[in-house]
Amino acid sequence: VGESRAQQLPSLAINGIYTHVGKVTSFTIPMGNISRTFRFGTSDRFNAELSLRLPLFTWGRISGGIGMAHTGKELSVLERRREISAILYQTIQAYYSVLLNQRIIELHRSNVRRSEEFLKIAENRYKSGAIPRLEILRTEVQLKNSISQLEDANGNLQKSALLLRKLIQYPDTAIHLEGALRFNPVNAVEENIMDRALEVRSDLNAIELQQVLKEYEIQIAGSSNKPSLMFFSGYNVQNGFDPTNPDRFVDNWNLGLQLSFPLFNGFATTHKIENARLDYQKAVLQKQELQDIILLQIRQALTTLHQSALKIGSQQENIKLADEAVGVATEQFSLGIASSLDVLTAQQTLSQSEMLYSQALFNHIMAKLELSRIMEEYSWFAPELEKSLEK
Repeated sequence: VGESRAQQLPSLAINGIYTHVGKVTSFTIPMGNISRTFRFGTSDRFNAELSLRLPLFTWGRISGGIGMAHTGKELSVLERRREISAILYQTIQAYYSVLLNQRIIELHRSNVRRSEEFLKIAENRYKSGAIPRLEILRTEVQLKNSISQLEDANGNLQKSALLLRKLIQYPDTAIHLEGALRFNPVNAVEENIMDRALEVRSDLNAIELQQVLKEYEIQIAGSSNKPSLMFFSGYNVQNGFDPTNPDRFVDNWNLGLQLSFPLFNGFATTHKIENARLDYQKAVLQKQELQDIILLQIRQALTTLHQSALKIGSQQENIKLADEAVGVATEQFSLGIASSLDVLTAQQTLSQSEMLYSQALFNHIMAKLELSRIMEEYSWFAPELEKSLEK
């Protein structure tokens, strides 16, 4: 911006030239008893000049350049805001991915514990001769599968924690997360979210500023074949100017106006204007396309938010029913009414319901996060994140 504004200010320059001439032309004129010698210059010539130039009128070229500089500065601010929003999005996503993996580990530990407890019950019944060896084998397979799933979950937790530590600039430091996946419904009104997103989205605002830049380019391109007026002034000191005394220094000054009017530039101005207008129309189309994409993303996120909320409610009921089914099946197995397959099936159903519930919680949070990304507003997550992350 400062560089563009400097074009409006006067420019002041000083120039100095020293020249040594090997042979100086001279002639002598007899004047009675004496003669007079005249030299055209001197062997050592000095010339110093102070010059001033000030643009008076440039048909909007300088003002257009200043406008482009201001717009470029605003674009850099928007780019920084976009980068900050992207970092926040990635960090929050990584944070809740860690919480999800922690939750999955807890569920697999519960599965292992249930399998171990049921194996003890089955072994006691097998020792008493109440059930065949097949029942024990089924239970042992279930236990080993649960342990294997727990090991996989631990690996997934380590990978998600590595990503989070990298994002928060603690790649080699152990971190402790406090928090859990919670269902916190929000009042997400589609019209309000759309208005907010269309108003503050940095990439959308950037396209609008690109349109402004193209308007300035059209202005500057249109002025390239227009006249410009420049004021100039100078002060000069030099020797070798007086033929009667070439070594004497003399000074002089000047001022004036310079009018420049390009008459023909090979239709370059016309082509520049056409290209700038095409770029402007392209920016208009990009803006409309991005607006449509934003509205589509909002509707998709709201649909996911609604579906996840419904699934959370249904899975809560399913967990209660599945937990009761595990208790009933285990009791009936102890009484010899049910087989181990009935118990294992009930346990798998409970585990599946718990997993689906946790995934629904995560999907609900990610839908909120997607809406936050679209609006570039993360206040929904601020209270919990401030308390949850400790080095």
